Amino acid sequence: MDETTYLVQLLRDNWPSTSVMEDTLGIAAAHRIKPTVLDIRNLSSGASTDGSTGKVSRGQARQYSLLNKLSPAVGSATSSDLIIVYEDGQDNTYPTIDWSVRNESYSMTCHIRTVSGGDTRAADNIYGHDRLESIYKILRYTIESQRKGSTVTIGSDSLKMHQIHLGGRTESNNKAKRLFGYKVNVTMKRFAISV
Repeated sequence: MDETTYLVQLLRDNWPSTSVMEDTLGIAAAHRIKPTVLDIRNLSSGASTDGSTGKVSRGQARQYSLLNKLSPAVGSATSSDLIIVYEDGQDNTYPTIDWSVRNESYSMTCHIRTVSGGDTRAADNIYGHDRLESIYKILRYTIESQRKGSTVTIGSDSLKMHQIHLGGRTESNNKAKRLFGYKVNVTMKRFAISV
């Protein structure tokens, strides 16, 4: 399992329940959702997915529309909102004199995308800002709840990260298309991997 698949599955498996969103995070009822979480390598035009599982066939990609209510949802999503996950880079260090082990650090990005949903331009902006902020808070909670590391297993393949840190965020809006977005940096670390 690669690191991007790891983070996608970690988010899908650990997205909080609506009661946590309400009681712990104070998220408004309209924004207590689970977005579709996808690997960027599965986004492109013209490919199809297996409708029952939402899995993309090897060598194919999928097209995603934020305008559909669920377009089609993957990983038990409850809204058409989207989090695209991709790797920015990877770094190794060798902390011992004999270089017998290495520490690995992965820089990842979670790109949150949502589309305005109100009836007027002013309502669109308020709804879009509120939805984006809510998804960010839920994503932050999910990552921080796994900060001491976690093992993800898909079938017989598993991967363990020892630390997961939430980093900075930047806005990524497209006002012409009425899209709101944040790019959120995540750092994942593995320690003492035998060489």
